[in-house]
Amino acid sequence: MRSINFVFAFLVPSLVVFGILVSCAPSTTAPSAIATPAPQLQATKPVWQSQWEKMVADGQREGKVSIYSSMASELRAGLGQAFKEKFGITPDFYTGKAAEVTVKIMAERRAGIYLADVVSMGPDNFLYDFKPAGTLQSLDPFIVLPEVLDKQVWFGGQGLRFIDKEHTVLRMLAYMTPSILINTNLVRPEDTKSYKDLLSPKWKGKIVMGDPTVPGTAGAWFRGMALSISGPEYLKELAKQEPVILRDDRLLVDWVAKDKYAIALALKSDIISEYIRAGSPLKNVIPTEGANLTSGGGCVVLMNSAPHPNAAAVFINWMLTREAQTLRSQIERTQSARLDVPTDHLETAWLRNPSVKYYDNDDEKMLTQAADARKLATDIFGPLMAR
Repeated sequence: MRSINFVFAFLVPSLVVFGILVSCAPSTTAPSAIATPAPQLQATKPVWQSQWEKMVADGQREGKVSIYSSMASELRAGLGQAFKEKFGITPDFYTGKAAEVTVKIMAERRAGIYLADVVSMGPDNFLYDFKPAGTLQSLDPFIVLPEVLDKQVWFGGQGLRFIDKEHTVLRMLAYMTPSILINTNLVRPEDTKSYKDLLSPKWKGKIVMGDPTVPGTAGAWFRGMALSISGPEYLKELAKQEPVILRDDRLLVDWVAKDKYAIALALKSDIISEYIRAGSPLKNVIPTEGANLTSGGGCVVLMNSAPHPNAAAVFINWMLTREAQTLRSQIERTQSARLDVPTDHLETAWLRNPSVKYYDNDDEKMLTQAADARKLATDIFGPLMAR
Protein backbone atom coordinates (compact mmCIF):
# COMPACT_ATOMS: atom_id res chain seq x y z
CA MET A 1 0.00 0.00 0.00
CA ARG A 2 2.82 2.30 0.83
CA SER A 3 4.44 1.51 -2.57
CA ILE A 4 1.26 2.39 -4.44
CA ASN A 5 0.97 5.72 -2.69
CA PHE A 6 4.59 6.39 -3.49
CA VAL A 7 4.13 5.69 -7.19
CA PHE A 8 1.00 7.86 -7.32
CA ALA A 9 2.73 10.67 -5.57
CA PHE A 10 5.58 10.47 -8.09
CA LEU A 11 3.51 10.15 -11.28
CA VAL A 12 0.99 12.94 -10.74
CA PRO A 13 3.52 15.77 -10.56
CA SER A 14 5.41 14.23 -13.51
CA LEU A 15 2.26 14.17 -15.64
CA VAL A 16 1.49 17.77 -14.76
CA VAL A 17 4.95 18.86 -15.81
CA PHE A 18 4.68 16.83 -19.00
CA GLY A 19 1.36 18.45 -19.83
CA ILE A 20 2.79 21.92 -19.34
CA LEU A 21 5.74 21.12 -21.62
CA VAL A 22 3.47 19.74 -24.34
CA SER A 23 1.19 22.78 -24.21
CA CYS A 24 4.16 25.10 -24.64
CA ALA A 25 5.60 23.22 -27.60
CA PRO A 26 4.97 24.70 -31.11
CA SER A 27 2.09 23.09 -32.97
CA THR A 28 2.92 21.08 -36.08
CA THR A 29 -0.69 20.85 -37.30
CA ALA A 30 -2.80 23.52 -39.05
CA PRO A 31 -5.27 25.35 -36.81
CA SER A 32 -8.91 24.47 -37.24
CA ALA A 33 -10.79 26.90 -39.54
CA ILE A 34 -13.82 26.45 -37.36
CA ALA A 35 -11.99 27.31 -34.16
CA THR A 36 -10.40 30.50 -35.56
CA PRO A 37 -12.66 31.94 -38.31
CA ALA A 38 -11.02 34.48 -40.66
CA PRO A 39 -12.56 37.97 -40.64
CA GLN A 40 -14.99 38.52 -43.55
CA LEU A 41 -14.02 41.15 -46.15
CA GLN A 42 -16.67 43.81 -46.63
CA ALA A 43 -17.06 45.37 -50.09
CA THR A 44 -16.64 49.17 -49.99
CA LYS A 45 -17.91 51.60 -52.60
CA PRO A 46 -15.52 53.98 -54.34
CA VAL A 47 -15.70 57.49 -52.95
CA TRP A 48 -17.04 58.87 -56.22
CA GLN A 49 -19.90 56.36 -56.24
CA SER A 50 -21.02 57.32 -52.74
CA GLN A 51 -20.84 60.99 -53.70
CA TRP A 52 -22.80 60.37 -56.89
CA GLU A 53 -25.52 58.31 -55.23
CA LYS A 54 -26.00 60.95 -52.55
CA MET A 55 -26.05 63.70 -55.16
CA VAL A 56 -28.72 61.89 -57.19
CA ALA A 57 -30.82 61.13 -54.11
CA ASP A 58 -30.63 64.74 -52.92
CA GLY A 59 -31.38 65.97 -56.44
CA GLN A 60 -34.45 63.76 -56.63
CA ARG A 61 -35.68 65.24 -53.35
CA GLU A 62 -35.20 68.73 -54.81
CA GLY A 63 -37.37 67.53 -57.67
CA LYS A 64 -36.30 69.83 -60.50
CA VAL A 65 -33.45 71.78 -62.01
CA SER A 66 -33.86 75.26 -63.54
CA ILE A 67 -31.89 75.59 -66.78
CA TYR A 68 -31.49 78.87 -68.62
CA SER A 69 -30.15 78.31 -72.13
CA SER A 70 -30.03 79.24 -75.78
CA MET A 71 -30.85 75.66 -76.84
CA ALA A 72 -33.14 75.14 -79.81
CA SER A 73 -36.51 73.55 -79.02
CA GLU A 74 -35.62 70.14 -80.50
CA LEU A 75 -32.41 69.89 -78.47
CA ARG A 76 -34.14 71.11 -75.33
CA ALA A 77 -36.91 68.53 -75.69
CA GLY A 78 -34.55 65.64 -76.44
CA LEU A 79 -32.15 66.27 -73.59
CA GLY A 80 -34.91 67.18 -71.16
CA GLN A 81 -36.90 64.01 -71.75
CA ALA A 82 -33.83 61.76 -71.54
CA PHE A 83 -32.67 63.38 -68.31
CA LYS A 84 -36.08 63.13 -66.63
CA GLU A 85 -36.51 59.47 -67.63
CA LYS A 86 -33.06 58.58 -66.30
CA PHE A 87 -33.09 60.43 -62.98
CA GLY A 88 -36.69 61.36 -62.22
CA ILE A 89 -35.72 65.04 -61.98
CA THR A 90 -37.76 67.54 -63.96
CA PRO A 91 -35.75 70.00 -66.09
CA ASP A 92 -37.40 73.41 -66.13
CA PHE A 93 -36.12 75.37 -69.15
CA TYR A 94 -36.09 79.07 -69.85
CA THR A 95 -34.74 79.68 -73.34
CA GLY A 96 -33.86 82.63 -75.52
CA LYS A 97 -30.94 84.17 -77.33
CA ALA A 98 -27.77 84.48 -75.28
CA ALA A 99 -28.23 88.22 -74.86
CA GLU A 100 -31.84 87.76 -73.69
CA VAL A 101 -30.88 85.06 -71.19
CA THR A 102 -28.12 87.27 -69.82
CA VAL A 103 -30.38 90.28 -69.39
CA LYS A 104 -33.01 88.19 -67.58
CA ILE A 105 -30.58 86.57 -65.14
CA MET A 106 -28.73 89.78 -64.33
CA ALA A 107 -32.04 91.56 -63.71
CA GLU A 108 -33.15 88.75 -61.40
CA ARG A 109 -29.90 88.88 -59.47
CA ARG A 110 -30.09 92.65 -59.01
CA ALA A 111 -33.57 92.13 -57.55
CA GLY A 112 -32.30 89.46 -55.17
CA ILE A 113 -34.12 86.68 -57.05
CA TYR A 114 -32.26 83.39 -57.50
CA LEU A 115 -34.08 81.15 -59.96
CA ALA A 116 -31.38 79.81 -62.29
CA ASP A 117 -29.39 76.70 -61.38
CA VAL A 118 -27.58 75.98 -64.63
CA VAL A 119 -26.90 78.21 -67.63
CA SER A 120 -25.88 76.71 -70.98
CA MET A 121 -25.12 78.88 -74.01
CA GLY A 122 -22.16 80.48 -75.77
CA PRO A 123 -19.10 81.60 -73.80
CA ASP A 124 -19.05 85.35 -74.40
CA ASN A 125 -21.50 86.50 -71.77
CA PHE A 126 -20.11 84.26 -69.06
CA LEU A 127 -16.79 86.05 -68.95
CA TYR A 128 -18.10 89.46 -69.94
CA ASP A 129 -21.20 89.67 -67.71
CA PHE A 130 -21.64 86.74 -65.32
CA LYS A 131 -18.16 86.27 -63.92
CA PRO A 132 -17.41 89.96 -63.14
CA ALA A 133 -20.73 90.09 -61.29
CA GLY A 134 -19.65 87.19 -59.08
CA THR A 135 -22.54 84.93 -60.05
CA LEU A 136 -20.57 81.77 -60.88
CA GLN A 137 -18.90 79.06 -58.80
CA SER A 138 -16.17 76.54 -59.56
CA LEU A 139 -17.41 73.27 -61.00
CA ASP A 140 -14.54 71.22 -59.56
CA PRO A 141 -16.32 70.02 -56.37
CA PHE A 142 -19.43 68.98 -58.30
CA ILE A 143 -18.03 66.86 -61.15
CA VAL A 144 -17.49 63.31 -59.85
CA LEU A 145 -18.16 60.75 -62.60
CA PRO A 146 -14.95 58.91 -63.64
CA GLU A 147 -15.94 58.80 -67.31
CA VAL A 148 -16.22 62.59 -67.24
CA LEU A 149 -12.94 63.15 -65.38
CA ASP A 150 -10.97 60.85 -67.71
CA LYS A 151 -8.53 63.21 -69.42
CA GLN A 152 -8.05 61.04 -72.48
CA VAL A 153 -11.66 61.22 -73.65
CA TRP A 154 -11.53 64.99 -74.25
CA PHE A 155 -10.18 66.75 -77.32
CA GLY A 156 -6.66 68.01 -76.62
CA GLY A 157 -5.91 65.26 -74.09
CA GLN A 158 -5.83 67.69 -71.17
CA GLY A 159 -9.13 66.72 -69.60
CA LEU A 160 -12.19 68.90 -69.16
CA ARG A 161 -12.03 72.00 -71.33
CA PHE A 162 -12.48 74.87 -68.93
CA ILE A 163 -12.29 78.38 -70.33
CA ASP A 164 -11.02 80.05 -67.17
CA LYS A 165 -8.45 79.15 -64.52
CA GLU A 166 -11.11 79.21 -61.79
CA HIS A 167 -12.97 76.43 -63.65
CA THR A 168 -16.33 78.18 -63.65
CA VAL A 169 -17.04 77.96 -67.41
CA LEU A 170 -16.85 74.56 -69.08
CA ARG A 171 -17.16 73.88 -72.79
CA MET A 172 -18.66 70.62 -73.99
CA LEU A 173 -18.36 71.06 -77.76
CA ALA A 174 -15.39 71.65 -80.05
CA TYR A 175 -16.36 72.08 -83.67
CA MET A 176 -15.24 74.07 -86.64
CA THR A 177 -17.25 77.17 -87.44
CA PRO A 178 -18.22 77.76 -91.07
CA SER A 179 -15.50 79.63 -92.87
CA ILE A 180 -16.47 80.63 -96.40
CA LEU A 181 -19.87 79.31 -97.47
CA ILE A 182 -20.38 79.36 -101.22
CA ASN A 183 -23.15 78.61 -103.67
CA THR A 184 -21.47 76.16 -106.06
CA ASN A 185 -23.75 77.33 -108.88
CA LEU A 186 -22.19 80.77 -108.62
CA VAL A 187 -18.72 80.22 -107.16
CA ARG A 188 -15.98 77.70 -107.83
CA PRO A 189 -14.23 76.46 -104.64
CA GLU A 190 -10.85 77.25 -106.16
CA ASP A 191 -11.89 80.89 -106.44
CA THR A 192 -12.18 81.25 -102.67
CA LYS A 193 -9.10 79.45 -101.35
CA SER A 194 -8.14 82.39 -99.17
CA TYR A 195 -10.00 85.12 -97.33
CA LYS A 196 -8.08 87.52 -99.53
CA ASP A 197 -9.94 86.15 -102.55
CA LEU A 198 -13.14 87.67 -101.18
CA LEU A 199 -11.71 91.12 -101.84
CA SER A 200 -11.95 90.60 -105.59
CA PRO A 201 -14.16 93.26 -107.24
CA LYS A 202 -16.38 90.51 -108.69
CA TRP A 203 -17.72 89.68 -105.22
CA LYS A 204 -18.73 93.21 -104.29
CA GLY A 205 -22.38 93.26 -103.25
CA LYS A 206 -22.59 89.45 -103.46
CA ILE A 207 -21.61 88.56 -99.88
CA VAL A 208 -23.86 88.18 -96.81
CA MET A 209 -22.82 87.72 -93.19
CA GLY A 210 -24.18 87.51 -89.66
CA ASP A 211 -24.08 90.46 -87.29
CA PRO A 212 -20.57 90.64 -85.76
CA THR A 213 -21.49 93.38 -83.30
CA VAL A 214 -23.36 91.07 -80.90
CA PRO A 215 -22.40 87.84 -79.08
CA GLY A 216 -22.96 84.72 -81.13
CA THR A 217 -21.55 82.94 -84.15
CA ALA A 218 -20.77 86.08 -86.12
CA GLY A 219 -19.28 87.86 -83.12
CA ALA A 220 -17.00 84.90 -82.45
CA TRP A 221 -16.00 84.75 -86.12
CA PHE A 222 -15.12 88.46 -86.13
CA ARG A 223 -13.12 88.12 -82.91
CA GLY A 224 -11.11 85.25 -84.36
CA MET A 225 -10.49 87.12 -87.58
CA ALA A 226 -9.49 90.38 -85.88
CA LEU A 227 -7.29 88.88 -83.17
CA SER A 228 -5.84 85.75 -84.75
CA ILE A 229 -6.40 85.18 -88.45
CA SER A 230 -6.42 88.33 -90.57
CA GLY A 231 -6.24 91.45 -88.41
CA PRO A 232 -8.44 94.57 -88.49
CA GLU A 233 -7.08 95.96 -91.75
CA TYR A 234 -8.39 93.01 -93.73
CA LEU A 235 -11.83 93.40 -92.16
CA LYS A 236 -11.90 97.07 -93.15
CA GLU A 237 -11.22 96.03 -96.74
CA LEU A 238 -13.93 93.39 -96.51
CA ALA A 239 -16.43 96.05 -95.43
CA LYS A 240 -15.72 97.86 -98.69
CA GLN A 241 -17.27 94.84 -100.45
CA GLU A 242 -20.58 96.01 -98.95
CA PRO A 243 -21.75 92.69 -97.46
CA VAL A 244 -25.40 92.45 -96.42
CA ILE A 245 -25.52 92.00 -92.63
CA LEU A 246 -28.51 90.56 -90.75
CA ARG A 247 -29.13 88.72 -87.48
CA ASP A 248 -31.42 86.21 -89.18
CA ASP A 249 -29.03 83.39 -90.09
CA ARG A 250 -31.70 81.24 -91.66
CA LEU A 251 -32.75 83.97 -94.07
CA LEU A 252 -29.13 84.58 -95.07
CA VAL A 253 -28.51 80.89 -95.74
CA ASP A 254 -31.74 80.75 -97.72
CA TRP A 255 -30.64 83.67 -99.88
CA VAL A 256 -27.34 81.96 -100.73
CA ALA A 257 -29.01 78.59 -101.32
CA LYS A 258 -31.46 80.23 -103.77
CA ASP A 259 -28.77 82.04 -105.80
CA LYS A 260 -29.63 85.52 -104.51
CA TYR A 261 -26.11 85.91 -103.10
CA ALA A 262 -22.94 83.98 -103.84
CA ILE A 263 -21.02 83.87 -100.56
CA ALA A 264 -21.83 83.89 -96.85
CA LEU A 265 -19.69 84.42 -93.76
CA ALA A 266 -20.21 83.84 -90.03
CA LEU A 267 -23.45 81.81 -90.10
CA LYS A 268 -24.55 78.87 -87.95
CA SER A 269 -23.43 75.44 -89.11
CA ASP A 270 -26.62 73.63 -88.05
CA ILE A 271 -28.75 75.78 -90.36
CA ILE A 272 -26.28 75.33 -93.20
CA SER A 273 -26.36 71.55 -92.64
CA GLU A 274 -30.14 71.51 -92.97
CA TYR A 275 -29.92 73.10 -96.41
CA ILE A 276 -27.07 70.85 -97.53
CA ARG A 277 -29.04 67.73 -96.52
CA ALA A 278 -31.98 69.08 -98.47
CA GLY A 279 -29.82 69.24 -101.59
CA SER A 280 -28.97 72.93 -101.74
CA PRO A 281 -25.82 73.81 -103.73
CA LEU A 282 -23.86 74.93 -100.66
CA LYS A 283 -20.28 74.14 -99.72
CA ASN A 284 -18.06 75.23 -96.84
CA VAL A 285 -14.58 76.17 -98.02
CA ILE A 286 -11.77 76.17 -95.45
CA PRO A 287 -9.35 78.95 -96.43
CA THR A 288 -5.60 78.57 -96.31
CA GLU A 289 -5.44 80.88 -93.30
CA GLY A 290 -7.21 78.27 -91.16
CA ALA A 291 -10.49 78.14 -89.27
CA ASN A 292 -11.95 78.89 -85.87
CA LEU A 293 -12.69 76.10 -83.43
CA THR A 294 -15.56 76.94 -81.14
CA SER A 295 -17.80 75.56 -78.43
CA GLY A 296 -20.76 77.44 -79.89
CA GLY A 297 -23.69 77.25 -77.49
CA GLY A 298 -22.12 74.29 -75.72
CA CYS A 299 -20.79 75.93 -72.57
CA VAL A 300 -22.22 75.30 -69.11
CA VAL A 301 -21.95 77.00 -65.71
CA LEU A 302 -23.37 76.47 -62.22
CA MET A 303 -24.82 79.59 -60.66
CA ASN A 304 -23.98 80.39 -57.06
CA SER A 305 -26.90 80.35 -54.60
CA ALA A 306 -28.57 77.87 -56.95
CA PRO A 307 -31.99 76.84 -55.58
CA HIS A 308 -31.49 73.18 -56.63
CA PRO A 309 -27.73 72.61 -56.31
CA ASN A 310 -27.77 68.80 -56.26
CA ALA A 311 -30.16 68.44 -59.18
CA ALA A 312 -27.99 70.96 -61.03
CA ALA A 313 -24.84 68.94 -60.33
CA VAL A 314 -26.53 65.76 -61.55
CA PHE A 315 -27.57 67.52 -64.76
CA ILE A 316 -24.07 68.88 -65.42
CA ASN A 317 -22.39 65.53 -64.77
CA TRP A 318 -24.84 63.78 -67.05
CA MET A 319 -24.46 66.38 -69.80
CA LEU A 320 -20.75 65.55 -69.92
CA THR A 321 -21.22 61.79 -70.32
CA ARG A 322 -20.83 59.95 -73.59
CA GLU A 323 -24.56 59.15 -73.51
CA ALA A 324 -25.71 62.76 -73.28
CA GLN A 325 -23.04 64.10 -75.62
CA THR A 326 -23.99 61.53 -78.25
CA LEU A 327 -27.64 62.52 -77.96
CA ARG A 328 -26.79 66.20 -78.22
CA SER A 329 -24.54 65.67 -81.23
CA GLN A 330 -27.22 63.65 -83.03
CA ILE A 331 -29.90 66.29 -82.43
CA GLU A 332 -27.81 69.43 -82.90
CA ARG A 333 -25.43 67.93 -85.47
CA THR A 334 -22.34 69.47 -83.91
CA GLN A 335 -19.13 67.72 -82.90
CA SER A 336 -18.61 67.01 -79.22
CA ALA A 337 -15.36 67.74 -77.42
CA ARG A 338 -15.50 64.11 -76.27
CA LEU A 339 -13.44 61.89 -78.55
CA ASP A 340 -15.59 58.80 -77.96
CA VAL A 341 -18.79 60.34 -79.35
CA PRO A 342 -19.71 58.95 -82.80
CA THR A 343 -19.48 61.31 -85.77
CA ASP A 344 -20.97 59.18 -88.55
CA HIS A 345 -24.13 61.31 -88.48
CA LEU A 346 -22.20 64.55 -89.11
CA GLU A 347 -21.24 66.12 -92.42
CA THR A 348 -17.55 65.57 -93.12
CA ALA A 349 -17.15 69.28 -93.85
CA TRP A 350 -17.66 70.14 -90.16
CA LEU A 351 -15.44 67.48 -88.60
CA ARG A 352 -12.13 68.39 -86.98
CA ASN A 353 -9.30 67.65 -89.37
CA PRO A 354 -5.66 67.24 -88.26
CA SER A 355 -4.47 68.90 -91.48
CA VAL A 356 -6.32 72.16 -90.76
CA LYS A 357 -4.88 74.93 -88.62
CA TYR A 358 -7.43 75.79 -85.95
CA TYR A 359 -7.63 78.89 -83.81
CA ASP A 360 -9.05 78.46 -80.33
CA ASN A 361 -11.58 81.25 -80.20
CA ASP A 362 -12.94 80.45 -76.75
CA ASP A 363 -10.04 80.71 -74.34
CA GLU A 364 -10.12 83.29 -71.57
CA LYS A 365 -7.55 85.54 -73.20
CA MET A 366 -9.63 85.84 -76.37
CA LEU A 367 -12.94 86.19 -74.59
CA THR A 368 -11.77 88.99 -72.31
CA GLN A 369 -11.23 90.99 -75.48
CA ALA A 370 -14.78 90.33 -76.70
CA ALA A 371 -16.06 93.78 -75.75
CA ASP A 372 -13.22 95.50 -77.61
CA ALA A 373 -13.81 93.23 -80.61
CA ARG A 374 -17.53 94.08 -80.67
CA LYS A 375 -16.70 97.78 -80.58
CA LEU A 376 -14.29 97.32 -83.46
CA ALA A 377 -16.95 95.38 -85.38
CA THR A 378 -19.39 98.25 -84.83
CA ASP A 379 -16.84 100.76 -86.09
CA ILE A 380 -16.12 98.72 -89.22
CA PHE A 381 -19.50 97.25 -90.16
CA GLY A 382 -21.91 99.54 -88.29
CA PRO A 383 -22.22 102.02 -91.17
CA LEU A 384 -23.37 99.18 -93.47
CA MET A 385 -26.03 98.08 -90.99
CA ALA A 386 -27.35 101.64 -90.59
CA ARG A 387 -28.37 101.85 -94.23
